[in-house]
Amino acid sequence: MVEKGTGVAMQESPTGADPHSPIVGKSAAIRSAIDDARRYARVPASVLITGESGTGKELFARFIHEVSPRSSRPFVAVNSAALPDTLIESELFGHERGAFTGADRQKIGLWEAADGGSLFLDEVGDLSLIGQTKILRAIESRGIRRVGGTQDIPVDIRLITATNMDLAKKIQEGTFRSDLYYRLCVLPLAIPALRERREDIPLLLANVFERLSREWGRESPPRVTPAALARLVFHSWPGNVRELENIAAHALSLSFDALVLDADAFPPEISGAMDRPMIQWRGDTLCISVKDRPVQPIRTTLDNVEREIVHDALIRCQWHRGRAAALLKVHRNTVDEKIRRHNLRQSPDSG
Repeated sequence: MVEKGTGVAMQESPTGADPHSPIVGKSAAIRSAIDDARRYARVPASVLITGESGTGKELFARFIHEVSPRSSRPFVAVNSAALPDTLIESELFGHERGAFTGADRQKIGLWEAADGGSLFLDEVGDLSLIGQTKILRAIESRGIRRVGGTQDIPVDIRLITATNMDLAKKIQEGTFRSDLYYRLCVLPLAIPALRERREDIPLLLANVFERLSREWGRESPPRVTPAALARLVFHSWPGNVRELENIAAHALSLSFDALVLDADAFPPEISGAMDRPMIQWRGDTLCISVKDRPVQPIRTTLDNVEREIVHDALIRCQWHRGRAAALLKVHRNTVDEKIRRHNLRQSPDSG
């Protein structure tokens, strides 16, 4: 929606692909991930969520729990990277009174606290081999033994784990146990990077501005000029949705009373000077430049640029879809979907 040619109103209903989902987005990539998560929620098998930092892996873990038969039971989230070997047993499995100096009372561990519900181990790729071994034993025995205890305690949990690491590579390097990997990755769930679902950026931005405006006491969310929105859409987003939330909060903080946010309201890395629409490759790095232009639907702008990006990558890779996906840093399935969506065809002389 454009009002008096001054800006794009961020007033589209900030709902997700599913009205019952807290995950915001309508792109094919995020819809596919939501559909997989909803399917996985029906069964108690372990789920391994993969994706870059900031993509919302914990949000998906909570969603799986909330739409599962275990939704009325606890959801316990654990940052595996914060568990040193000296504390992992006590934190995860608890301890009995007198188990060690300072253990003046019995403590229930996080594993046992999740009994009947879901246990989410984030950053599981950061676990040491010692920690991995202890977790594998708990999975295989379907129970735990508190530090200082003599009896195994049955625990019924649905295990969900997440990582931004390549666990297959870590297995080859000898830093991650393959037997644990197979226990964790019964149901794999890949979360797309924000650059793989750029069409969701206006909706995500609307959602953040609406939430912050409500929390901070603004009467209504701000509007964003088409030029500023285009620059946000074409940003590389290395920090994904977390970076978008940070940038939106930064812009709203510094322009709290503004009704319209232009490019200057956003950080320099977002609002740097841009030229006419142009796709350029510098080595294997994709560079996009976009000039301020007359008001037009952001969807049209995005479609045109997206089509050019994918087509250019395919030509550079002699239409080898796997190599094009690697060049674009997206999944092969994403390239296939874009080819169908934009009706891209290989010309007879393109190799």
